[in-house]
Amino acid sequence: MSKGKNKQYGLPPIIKKGLDILFVDINPHIKSIQNGHYFSSQPNHPFWKQLHLAGLTDTQIDDTELLDYNYGITDIVERAIRSSDGVPQYEFFKGCGTLRARIKKHKPKVVCFIGKRVFQEFFGVPAREYGWQDINMGSSRVFVMVFPIATPISLDERLKILQRLKKEI
Repeated sequence: MSKGKNKQYGLPPIIKKGLDILFVDINPHIKSIQNGHYFSSQPNHPFWKQLHLAGLTDTQIDDTELLDYNYGITDIVERAIRSSDGVPQYEFFKGCGTLRARIKKHKPKVVCFIGKRVFQEFFGVPAREYGWQDINMGSSRVFVMVFPIATPISLDERLKILQRLKKEI
């Protein structure tokens, strides 16, 4: 799968029909766009480490191996901005429509929002807690994981939350 090289736009979704998990973030980091890979803004990004430590992958992987596990990843807004706080509302609106269409077309078993803020931006209401949500998207169940960096939640707690996801797939 080719990766976008544009400094601001890029990172096509990694998706196929019938995924076990589709991970959803708000928008890519500028360094991830420059590197051409999701969650590559720093070496050994905690996102990939936490998937492995929670047992969702056998080893620490990167986005080139997601489909091997029947997982995918996409962003609501494809444009890179240093902080997701700078994403204009109209871009969220457009991106949410695109994400709904992707989910309807590809029917992942689980849509996993990477952080409560991503869930809230998409649904317009706060996530009640981390983990399984009382809402589905068509036939897809909805899960919210802890954003993997800059969080006061301990690594052990983040892994326990991800292990609840692993139990259901």
